[in-house]
Amino acid sequence: MTQGIYGYDGLGGYWPGVGQALGRSLNANWCSELGRVFERTLDALELPLFPDLGGRRFVDLILCHGGIPYYCLADFFANMLQPAVTRAYYAGMSAEELIDEWLWHASSRYFTDKPVLRFLEFGGDVAKDFVERCRGMALEYLDSGIVPDAEEVGLPERVVGAYRQWITEQSADQVRRESADRWRLRKPEVLVDPWGEGVILDLPPQQVPATMVHADFAWQVMAGEETYTVPVRVRRTGFDLKTNAESVSLSQPAAMYQVSLLADDQVKRTWRYHGVDDERPLLAFDPDRCTLVSWQHSLPARRLGVLYPARFELQVEGEAKPLEGLPRLPWGWADFCGQIWDLSHATRLTLLRDGEKVLTVALRPDESAQRPHLVGGQLLSPDAPTVRAPVYVGPPPGVRIPLTGRRDLEEELARWRLTVRSKWSAIPEVRATTTLADLRSGLTASEKHVDLPLSLPSLLGEAPCGSFVVRLRGPLGRDAELLLRVVPHLRLSGHETLHLPDAQGNPQPAALRVETSPGDDLECQGEGGECRVRAVERLADNWEYEVEAGPDVTRVELTIVRPLPSGDAVRVPISVPIRRLRWALAGEQVGPSRREWTGRVFKRSVDALLQIQSPHLLVTLPLAEADQIGLELRLLDVDNAELQVEDAASQPGRQRLYRFDLSAFRGTIMASRSPFLRLELNVWNLPGRDDTLRLPVLSLTRTLLVDHVELEPHRVGDRAVLELRWRERIPLTNRHVRFWPLWRPWDPVFEQSIPDGAEGTWTFDVPPGALRSGKYRVEFLVVDPWVSLVAPQRPPKGTPGTADVELISPDRQLQYLNARLQDRGQCFELLLERAFVCYDAGDPQKARADWQWCFEHLDDGTIPQILALVELVQAAGDPATCRALQLKMFAARRIERLRRAHRQGEVSAEYFQRYLDYLPRSGLLHKATCRQLLSVDDETVRLHAVQQLIRRKDALGVDAVLAWVEAATLSDADAIAILRLNAQFSVDYLEERLDNPVALRLLEVLSLELGDRTPIVRPGTWVYTDAGWGRIERIGDPTGKPVRQFISGQTEYRLYVTLRPTVDSEPIEVDL
Repeated sequence: MTQGIYGYDGLGGYWPGVGQALGRSLNANWCSELGRVFERTLDALELPLFPDLGGRRFVDLILCHGGIPYYCLADFFANMLQPAVTRAYYAGMSAEELIDEWLWHASSRYFTDKPVLRFLEFGGDVAKDFVERCRGMALEYLDSGIVPDAEEVGLPERVVGAYRQWITEQSADQVRRESADRWRLRKPEVLVDPWGEGVILDLPPQQVPATMVHADFAWQVMAGEETYTVPVRVRRTGFDLKTNAESVSLSQPAAMYQVSLLADDQVKRTWRYHGVDDERPLLAFDPDRCTLVSWQHSLPARRLGVLYPARFELQVEGEAKPLEGLPRLPWGWADFCGQIWDLSHATRLTLLRDGEKVLTVALRPDESAQRPHLVGGQLLSPDAPTVRAPVYVGPPPGVRIPLTGRRDLEEELARWRLTVRSKWSAIPEVRATTTLADLRSGLTASEKHVDLPLSLPSLLGEAPCGSFVVRLRGPLGRDAELLLRVVPHLRLSGHETLHLPDAQGNPQPAALRVETSPGDDLECQGEGGECRVRAVERLADNWEYEVEAGPDVTRVELTIVRPLPSGDAVRVPISVPIRRLRWALAGEQVGPSRREWTGRVFKRSVDALLQIQSPHLLVTLPLAEADQIGLELRLLDVDNAELQVEDAASQPGRQRLYRFDLSAFRGTIMASRSPFLRLELNVWNLPGRDDTLRLPVLSLTRTLLVDHVELEPHRVGDRAVLELRWRERIPLTNRHVRFWPLWRPWDPVFEQSIPDGAEGTWTFDVPPGALRSGKYRVEFLVVDPWVSLVAPQRPPKGTPGTADVELISPDRQLQYLNARLQDRGQCFELLLERAFVCYDAGDPQKARADWQWCFEHLDDGTIPQILALVELVQAAGDPATCRALQLKMFAARRIERLRRAHRQGEVSAEYFQRYLDYLPRSGLLHKATCRQLLSVDDETVRLHAVQQLIRRKDALGVDAVLAWVEAATLSDADAIAILRLNAQFSVDYLEERLDNPVALRLLEVLSLELGDRTPIVRPGTWVYTDAGWGRIERIGDPTGKPVRQFISGQTEYRLYVTLRPTVDSEPIEVDL
């Protein structure tokens, strides 16, 4: 192996070099025998044989175990490692993602030596750890200008020495980082859920830099040749801004799935996943987490779920045990067979079709079993798997490190390096680095593993509070980074309750009870709805809080806040799921489609449901024990008569979801003459309920197909009445009609119910002012009385069941408006209406003159009228006027007017938000406007405003950032991203606020980006003096009074320094 590392020269001559080192010539037999000896040695030591390596059987195996040959390291540094730490595109990628990018997508692979690519492709966890450690070495050089020691980074001296030599020979371009917003993106996962939705794509929340919060975000999913887009919104979660989580059903098999995150249509990251095709008709997944197992050549020998075409036969070589056959999957996966196997001692999988081999997959030893992991401790939610850091209550857990048994215990412990550090403020604030050998007295050792208690006094102690990172670096391929959160005391109640909608299908608020240590405050934020905290009782040994989550909240983000004497606070985020019975309609879209989960009644037209090829209703019932629970779906008509009953498509058991095939109701729905139908979910044997739960889940209304719609006004005495005439193909009951004003869209919609006895004509009274003369979109609809009313939206032109009618001709209405204008003079409302009439009549030039006047006299219009003006200008395709109008809308005095009207209830929340949605992404906003926007209850607007203030050197912007960080509504990383927009101004201002611990913290990070590596001088800082390097022990002012710290470059201080503190500790005094 040494010959492979140092003797490989890229010319392919490996064995001659071995022979020269041995002092004899090697023939082919000798080479083969030495190669077999190497294989037997690996097998005896339980080291990987890389069965899928291919190529030269012995040479490539030897080179792979040696890592990257010395000859090839420069290629690796130049083409892969250095771009990974300097290019913004690679920032935040895991080592696994980096390797995938290098091997299959980066052009640099064409210029890199084959042994490098081979090691990365087949090296498994060893290659991942090697890349991660090399990246740490390169990042340390970028930050400090010093290449760390080999022992410090856990790399062979030959690699560190080669990098040290290589980097000193490079130009400045190789050590300059690209300046860009820091994205920390999480890889989406393909999930195989045989008991629920089948094969789905889980799109996790993505952290968004504060400077990008105004962007439009979407996922782009490519399945085979088809492309689909899933828009997502940004919301606050704890300290960070994140996109909302989504899941997309991959309803059809494809050879490749490609997923990209888009920000303003620009791709931020792309991930690719192998599906199934003729060459690889097999999916493997983790049966516990349901996650797809990515593989190129081999699979790990452990418990695995497999999915393959049912017409194939699966053969397993070696000792294997089938554990479970899986239910039939929905949609395009219906012809696939699913099974779960224990393959821990198996060696190979083979798929056969008609007795012929289609695919053979080698099984390799499971590397993940040898990585350290957390054990013990009291988990807050032990039954709730999550990708977030686990939360422990009380003493911290321990870490279990598996042993190989190939070395004695002391030698093996010495190979493990431990780092424990706190994230953000914590108790204790710790950054400890040591070896396991140094902690030998505190370890508990057995034959197969050692346990490290994190409660050791030198680590976290018995009562830590905060977020912590534990890193263990051992033999390559076994590194681990463990995140955890710990609170001394916390009790939750109410979260275990299953929250059910009411009888009308409306979800209800959820109440939680939280008990903390005395002195700990509680903050909360809910996903998708409102969340409030109320202090209930504060006793000597605990404090109690009540948390109320809104009806649509499915997860509450709690934060335990422990104030510190310094004025800072320890914040421990805790995510608590709210268990709710919810449902979703699946199959409405062909291809990948998102799920709309709700606890409210879905409304669909009968025609829309009948056109879905494979409609399903999915029901989630989050209960630990659901074996005895029964579910059925009943179809009811307008008289509440039962028409049909169906059970769930798969029997309850361990499945996460229940699935109902709605196509079973198709015949009954088509035969029914009921104006609306209702699907009711019945659930029995629920814990704590003796009766059957009955919930409406889907309301199906027939589309009113009408034509020949006419509307004629009349007067009967002093009353104004309207006669509505129409032709209806199929007479229905429970009808309503809505009148949407088209020439005055700021007026409210007028709605009336049509008597069941009315057949083609109906006369009704009109309240004064309800329907002015003008043009209306008349909408006919069937209303289900069981469905709660929601704010209606104006249907687009041409929607079935609608017709546009005029109570007056455009010419007569224009004559009327002109007469009014002559009497009253120029009037915003009348001119805006005239603009709508002219535009609708096909005269945009006349309309333009009127909306131009309205633009110039914007303050004369109401908020709804201003919004109508914007929509008219947009519809007319006048982008220049539209941009100018948006800027004018956001003048400071108009924002103050908007906020005042909203506070006083003169403007609804809907109009208020619609107005804010037109905030221009422009640097032309006036400073006064930006200051006003800092107080608006919309985070996207506030962040946009603060960025403009900082760009224009307004100190109020920096003060706002400091206040938001102190209140934990903005993370340090987001604060730095915002302050970086005007870094020198921000640094100068922060230097004046050193009494603020937040300002000090941000200053240290921001100064580094300006090239100042030691912006804050404090005790412990190393300083170079005329007498050599020394460590500052304390700082004094000219009178000798102690000073805690000062800004680098200030000269009115005295430093008390120790030279050579580890040798003779000579004290000196330096007067700056």
